[in-house]
Amino acid sequence: MADLQGWIERDVASVWHGFTQMSAYASNRPVIVERAEGRELIDVEGNRYLDAISSLWVTTLGHRVPELDQAVRDQLDRVAHSTLLGNGNRIVIELAEALGPRVPVDRARFLFASDGAAAVEQALKIAFQFWTNQGVTGRTTYLAFGGAYHGDSIGSLAVGDGGFGTDVFDPLRFPVVRTPGLGEPG
Repeated sequence: MADLQGWIERDVASVWHGFTQMSAYASNRPVIVERAEGRELIDVEGNRYLDAISSLWVTTLGHRVPELDQAVRDQLDRVAHSTLLGNGNRIVIELAEALGPRVPVDRARFLFASDGAAAVEQALKIAFQFWTNQGVTGRTTYLAFGGAYHGDSIGSLAVGDGGFGTDVFDPLRFPVVRTPGLGEPG
């Protein structure tokens, strides 16, 4: 196992970190995670850190939860991935059927996404396509909450309300009307 400085040097030489000023990255002594247990991340030197952001919201139930890990292993024994483009998938159908009764709409249908930004992109496209299918043109302005964050894809940045490192992409944003955010006077 390399020492921390060795890992940092290898990291800088091969990885580009999102939302990170790479010119200052190495001198900031980044944590180099080796493994995780429960709510903690463990670095290459054995130091433990509370994962207070759930590894950016994707591990809200913790790391290495035995029941979840086993469910993933069981699924991998069946199939890791198959496209839903023109095909079905048994586990996806079962998940949709289980979710259906839990959402407050009639005849619920689900379009699954790999992450939040992809879900926002899909929702934007669905809204646009709805109006296009109705024969309505020119509906290209979206409604969004002020102060909101929706992800780091171009569409999600457009409906998001800016923030760290997003202003460089302002020329790519499409028109958005903003409502007051939660807790903002309106």
